[in-house]
Amino acid sequence: MNKELFKDLSEDEKSRLSAAIWNFTSALSSSQEFKDYETTYTMMKQDTAAQKELETFKQKQQEINQIFKQNGNREKALAELEKNQTSLLKNIAIANHTAAQEAMIAICTEAGAMLSKNIELDYAAVCAPICCG
Repeated sequence: MNKELFKDLSEDEKSRLSAAIWNFTSALSSSQEFKDYETTYTMMKQDTAAQKELETFKQKQQEINQIFKQNGNREKALAELEKNQTSLLKNIAIANHTAAQEAMIAICTEAGAMLSKNIELDYAAVCAPICCG
């Protein structure tokens, strides 16, 4: 735990927070969704065709970003990006990993919503500038 960040918490509060975080991560890591995520990630990383598809996609993405930066044909660039994403998801390892990743995102989003409700504060809005972006 970041000592500076939690310097104003009592030892009891730090201990309870650590326990709650440990309980959440323990439950999450034992879930089928997490196991599926780990399995599909490993399968995708070991699939040479998937890795080639990902590398090609990243290159195309960079090209499209250049088009945007140069105020080029944005409609054509977006169509190309969509075509590349469709092609990427034809690889079963990538498609399976994407589905597993979406399931994990749903769980974490729901956990954030529960946290927001319990603390009566929009957790996602507070964390958005530093989380996920």
